[in-house]
Amino acid sequence: MFDDNGNLRNRKDAEQNIKAALSLLKQLGHTKIAQAVKKVENTMGGLLHYFDTAQTVLEQLSQIGIDPDALKAICLAWQWQKGWIKAKKAAARQHCKDNEQFCLQLAQGYLEQDCDIVKEQVYEQLDQIVQSSALVECINSIIRPYLNGSKNQVTQEALNLIMFYHNHRRYIAGKRKGKTPMEMLTGKKQTKDWMELLFELIREKEQLASESAS
Repeated sequence: MFDDNGNLRNRKDAEQNIKAALSLLKQLGHTKIAQAVKKVENTMGGLLHYFDTAQTVLEQLSQIGIDPDALKAICLAWQWQKGWIKAKKAAARQHCKDNEQFCLQLAQGYLEQDCDIVKEQVYEQLDQIVQSSALVECINSIIRPYLNGSKNQVTQEALNLIMFYHNHRRYIAGKRKGKTPMEMLTGKKQTKDWMELLFELIREKEQLASESAS
């Protein structure tokens, strides 16, 4: 989202870069690749909307008097933090963590003792920006193994089960570790494992069906 100097990248430039890459892919003359490219082109309208949201967030942060250079450094630190959360390999994770700390040290030079307070404020605001690509990748990573196993012939019932699992399973890593999506949505503590909740739901439905039959 941010360039090497901590400036928000231009949405139009990002769109042009993607379109140029898609154009090169189409020139390969591969039927399946061309079909995939077409699908991406059809979603381009809403793919980068998070740049607009980011612009609004940065304007709000600037209005409360944060030093511009410090803000850029913290934005870069936040971006590196997102990198180490997503990194799969230990070396890549450590590289991102080192760069995050370096950027925070730069910010501290501008903010001194207020750095931790400002950092938390900026991180919290930037975390509200939902990137379309990240959202799609998340959902795709959850559903794809089941689609592969069913040869893409998945039923609505199966999708409902996947949805229930996703909403009630606990994250095992990252900043949401130990929490479930439903907990974060409702603010209520989930005391049982998703499997226990599923069997409770099944028993309730069986009970209702039995009562209706009688």
